[in-house]
Amino acid sequence: MVNYYTVMADIKRSNSYLKEFYRLDNSNSPLTEIQMRKMAVFNSEMVIKVREQELALTTDQDMRLSWLLRIAQLHIEDNNFMKAIECIEQCRPLVFGSFRPLKLLHLANFLETLGLLCDGQEKHEEALKLFEIMLRIYTAYLPSIALESANAHDIIGMTHFYLGSYSDAILHFNYSLDIYRQCLPLEHFSIGDCYQHMGLVYFRSGCTIQAKRCYDSASELYEKCSQTNPARMGKIYHCQAHLYAVANNNEEALHAYQKAEQIYRSFLPHDHCFFAGLYSDLGELHNCMNDLDQALQYLNTALMIESNHNPCQKTRLLGTLHLHIGRNYFMRGSYSTCLNNFSIAAVIFQRHLPLHNETFQEILHYIARAYYRLNKYEESLANYKLLLNLDMPIESETAFEIFYSIGRLFLKMKQPKEALEYFEACLNLSATIASLFSNDRLLHVYRYQGLAFFRLKEYSHALDSFNHALTLCTTIKDFVVTYNELRKLYHVQRNFELELYYARLVLDKSMKDPQQCEFILGHSYLNIGQAYFHLYEYEKALPFLHKSKEIFDPLEDRVNISNAVEYIAVSYYQIDNYEQAELFTLQRLELLRRFHQNNESSPDFPYAYSRLARIKCEQKCYNEAEELSEKALCLRREYLSENDIRLGVSFQTFGIVCNAQEKYEEALDYFEKFEKILRTTKESDHPYHTYLHENLGTVYYNMKQFTKSREHYEKSLTFALEKYPLHRRFHQRLKYGIERIFDHFF
Repeated sequence: MVNYYTVMADIKRSNSYLKEFYRLDNSNSPLTEIQMRKMAVFNSEMVIKVREQELALTTDQDMRLSWLLRIAQLHIEDNNFMKAIECIEQCRPLVFGSFRPLKLLHLANFLETLGLLCDGQEKHEEALKLFEIMLRIYTAYLPSIALESANAHDIIGMTHFYLGSYSDAILHFNYSLDIYRQCLPLEHFSIGDCYQHMGLVYFRSGCTIQAKRCYDSASELYEKCSQTNPARMGKIYHCQAHLYAVANNNEEALHAYQKAEQIYRSFLPHDHCFFAGLYSDLGELHNCMNDLDQALQYLNTALMIESNHNPCQKTRLLGTLHLHIGRNYFMRGSYSTCLNNFSIAAVIFQRHLPLHNETFQEILHYIARAYYRLNKYEESLANYKLLLNLDMPIESETAFEIFYSIGRLFLKMKQPKEALEYFEACLNLSATIASLFSNDRLLHVYRYQGLAFFRLKEYSHALDSFNHALTLCTTIKDFVVTYNELRKLYHVQRNFELELYYARLVLDKSMKDPQQCEFILGHSYLNIGQAYFHLYEYEKALPFLHKSKEIFDPLEDRVNISNAVEYIAVSYYQIDNYEQAELFTLQRLELLRRFHQNNESSPDFPYAYSRLARIKCEQKCYNEAEELSEKALCLRREYLSENDIRLGVSFQTFGIVCNAQEKYEEALDYFEKFEKILRTTKESDHPYHTYLHENLGTVYYNMKQFTKSREHYEKSLTFALEKYPLHRRFHQRLKYGIERIFDHFF
């Protein structure tokens, strides 16, 4: 009957015959009633059962072929591929049997079912070849407006969609739509299905406006069509939710997803495969909303449904679920668990997607980032390089991100020269297609480029990069970070005035940010105190150092508390406040003992004991001073060679203590040992020469050998003016020593 109405429609150039056929078919055919019941309740098992009953009642070979193919297609829809294959095998002798001639239309139907099986198993390229042969048969043997041709174009369009050939998919959907409009009532649900399929393609290709138009057209048709089953309206809400989610309109997306869920629940069992896809999308939406517990609940439910529905199949949806679950654990900071899920997703997608597919690239990117967070830099680098080797456009946002990430990795791996190559690649890329990259991204590239130059001690280049970064700063956080990098740069160059300038800028900016944490403020005060300390302005340093300690104390940050206490102790010592210097040096020792669990092998202990010895010497507690000097020396000898300059510092302390006790010859012996060590360094201008000559000048003055004393004081002053040009207090002390010698001469 269908052939009669199709031929008459083609002869008369009118679709009225086909419309009449569908009216009669929908009102009279018991089989169509079964199909309608299927559409109404989505109970494919019942439909298959009825088809099998009818199959058992007929001996007509054509009818048997038709029912077997339809049963096979129903099994394919349910992903029951083994039973589908059984039906297809029963069809082969009916199509190719030697007892009957080959009918090409039967062959086309058979190829369609085979193609649907390949599509179901995600062998889309094989499916496409079968569908194209089917379409050629229909084109050759059926009228131009045959419904079979429209269905063929629709099926081929979906296969192109699966393959990512979006322009080809749209072309076939338009062919299908044109035929449907000629041979079906304008409110027929098949036209709505075609619009829905086109919407999927536009959505996947990023054309959200066209996607919305198609979804709206499909929705309008479904509402008008009396034959529409609830599943179609559920799918439309599901698709519209995707659009809202892409636009970051999470509330509207959530509402649409929940509407789709409500519709599905009204006629589907709770473990139907539709829910696997829906809960996967709901889980990802909650991931984006940072509602991680709710997200994981949806995703685990979806995973259970999909695994039960396809226990032996590694479907694309299964890969998507592991991707979403991996992302959830990544956001939680559970990087080992997220790596397991990303690895499963990667294995699955390797079977279904070309390596240059964006989803596969996204998985590799996440794997690389997870390894980075686990401090497994080699593994992270390997995955980033794998991404670069994929067939992806080099002038793209993704390429920029990869170059930037590899550059950061090389910095972490202490390979700044290699890091610079990738930061340069980022900047070259941004110059080529500047519209793709925000100032925020370039800011970070310039900042890390500056760090790479800094590590290479190319300070002028580092300064240029940091200044570039500074011009791109917009937020308080950006300014704070960049000012701090400049502060560190000037610190290593011993430009302490500019170090102080940027340390103050960091504090000023931090104070303006109500969300700035106490830790950052504590560091800001500590950095200013240290800058004043290095400028030898100890009185100015002390309030900032005390403030930093006051902030770090309740945070129980032992490292920074210890640093602050050390600078406080030395500052008090330098301004001759020995009582406070002793108090904070003892605090420093106590903190060091806690931090190192009473293991005094750290180099910090000898410095503290040496300073405490000098304090005791100033307090005229010479026995204690000698004991502390001996302790410092013994600790240093445990891990230093006899020619190490730090061992010379201990000899110098002994010399100072002996000088204070008027043991001048012993003092000279210790200073001579220190001088011998300094000579072995082959650094005739080492800064320690300054203090050595000052101490020798003091000893010779006390021994009333004023000529030698003046000689050493003048050498010390020469060194001091060169090595410590800002240490005015030291200069004045040395000048006073020289002046009092002249008093003896005259």
